[in-house]
Amino acid sequence: MMRYRQFKSEKCKQSNGQIQSKKCEQRKEQIQSKEQIQDQEHMQSPCLRKAGTGISFGILSLCLIASLILREPPLIHASSLSAESSEQAESVAATAVTDIDLGDYNASMETGEKQLLSISLLPLTADSQTITYQSEHESVATVNAMGRMTAVAAGKTRITVSCSGISKSFELTVKEPESTEKSSIPVTDIEVSDFKEELEVDKTLNLSATVLPSDATDSRLTYTTSNAAVATVTSTGEVKGITPGSAEITLTAGGFSKKLPVHIKIAATSIELNTTYLVLKKGDTCIITGKVLPEQAAQALSFKSADEGIASVSESGRVTARKTGNTTILVSNGDMTSAVTVIVNMTSAEGAAATAENQIQIQIATVQEQSIIDLLSKDGPIEIEAGEYPLITSAMLKSLYESGKTMVIRGDTYRMVLEGKDIVNCDNQLSTGLKIVKTEKGMELICNEGRELPGEIVIQMNAANRYRYLYLFNTGKGRYENIRAEDSSDIRINTGGTYLLAEEKLEGVSVSLYVIIGFAAVIALLSAGYLVVKKKHWFW
Repeated sequence: MMRYRQFKSEKCKQSNGQIQSKKCEQRKEQIQSKEQIQDQEHMQSPCLRKAGTGISFGILSLCLIASLILREPPLIHASSLSAESSEQAESVAATAVTDIDLGDYNASMETGEKQLLSISLLPLTADSQTITYQSEHESVATVNAMGRMTAVAAGKTRITVSCSGISKSFELTVKEPESTEKSSIPVTDIEVSDFKEELEVDKTLNLSATVLPSDATDSRLTYTTSNAAVATVTSTGEVKGITPGSAEITLTAGGFSKKLPVHIKIAATSIELNTTYLVLKKGDTCIITGKVLPEQAAQALSFKSADEGIASVSESGRVTARKTGNTTILVSNGDMTSAVTVIVNMTSAEGAAATAENQIQIQIATVQEQSIIDLLSKDGPIEIEAGEYPLITSAMLKSLYESGKTMVIRGDTYRMVLEGKDIVNCDNQLSTGLKIVKTEKGMELICNEGRELPGEIVIQMNAANRYRYLYLFNTGKGRYENIRAEDSSDIRINTGGTYLLAEEKLEGVSVSLYVIIGFAAVIALLSAGYLVVKKKHWFW
C-alpha cells in the first residue's frame, strides 16, 4: 500500500509540476507584455520611470511565491486511483491477438518456385507476437521462419501459421512445370526461291529462304558449305563461287536441314563456230561444230532451229534443209549463244550463184543477230542504237519473244520500245528507222516503211516533237483518221503506216474530198455535153 501511495504521489507531482510550469510560462508572457508597454510609457514619460521599475519588481516577487506554493502535492483520493487502475487494465486486455489474416497467396505452385506469405495479426493494435510457420509435408514444400515457401516436389501439403494460440492453415498444391516441348512448333520445311544450281567463279548468289511454318518456335537459319574451296556462304546466305567444282550448301533451322547442290564454273567469253551461215538446197545436210572459250568453260553445245520447217538440226549439230527459205540455228553452251544463218534454195546452182555482196550482207546480219542474242542472255533490258541495228530480223524477234525481255531502240529524236511479250508475228521484221516529215498540219511519221508490225510498239518522242492529236492515214479512204486525242509522249501502235501528229484537230474535209468534187464536176460537164448532142440529134 505504501508503494502504491508513493507511486501515485510521484505521478501527481509530475502532473502538477507540468500544470504549474504551463501557468508560470503564461504568467511570464503576461509580465513581459506588460513590461514592454511600461518601457514604451517610460520612454515617453521620464517621470514615470522609477515607479514602473518598482511595480515590475513586485510582480516578479509575487510570481515566485505562487510558484513555490503550487509545487506542493495535492491530496489524492482513492476513487480517482481506482478509476485509473481499471483503465490501464482494460488497455492491457485490448492488445491480445484475436485472429490471423493470411493475406493474398497462391495455393498452387510449380516445383522450384518460391512465395513469401504476407501475414497480418488482428486487431491491428495487437502487440507484436512471435509468428511460427509449419509445413505438414516438407518433402512437398518447405517454409522458413520468415514465411517464405519453397516448392520442392509435386504433391499436396498444409501450411500452418500460428501466433499466441491462434492458428490458420491452407492447402498448398505443388505441380511439375509444363513441358515447353509440348507447346513448341517444329520446322517442317525451308523454301528457297530464285535458286540457281550453277554459279560462275567470283560471282555471288543471295539465297532467299523461308522457314515453314511461319510461326515455328525456332526459325533461326544457319548456312554451311560442304567445300569452302569451291563455294563459300556467309551467315546471311550469300554464296560465292571460288573455283570450278561442286559443293552443297546446307540450310538449318529448328533441327530441320535442307541441302542445295551448287556447281561452280568458269564463264564463257565466246563460241567459235566452223561457219556462221549455210547455203543449202532442199535435202542437203551439213554439220555445225564449235569450241567454247576459255577452255575451262563448259564445252557441251546444244543446237536449236528457229524454224524446223525450213531447216532442222540434230543434237550433234547436223543441219538438214527441208524447204526453200531462211532460218537461224542457235548454238549454246548454257552461258552464251551463237547463231548460224541457213538459206535453203531450190537447187544447188541457185545457192552457188549467190553473189559476194549477198554473202557479205548475210554475214553482217548474222553478226548483228549474234550480238542481239548475246545481249538477251544477260540480265536487264536491252538498249541499242537505231543506226547500228537498222533492222530487227525474225531471228532477233524470236529470241526476244522467247526471253520475254524489253528492247529499247534509241533514235535521234525518239525512242522505240518493243517488249518480247507483245510480239505476235516474228516474220514481220521491224525497221528501227522512223521517217519524220514536217508538214503544215503537223509531223508525219512513217513507221516500218509502211509494212505490218511484229506486234505492239511504243514510240516516245522528245519534248520538242510532242503533239496533242494522233492520226493514221487510211489508204483505202485517202484521208487521216483520228486514233487518239491526248498527250502523245508515248505513242502505242500495232499497225505500220503513215501517222500524223497534230497540235490542233483536223477539219472534217480531207484532200480526197476535193478530188471527189472535181471528179463530180467533170462528170457533170460530160453529161451536159451529152445532152446537148442528144437534143441536136432529136432536133434533126
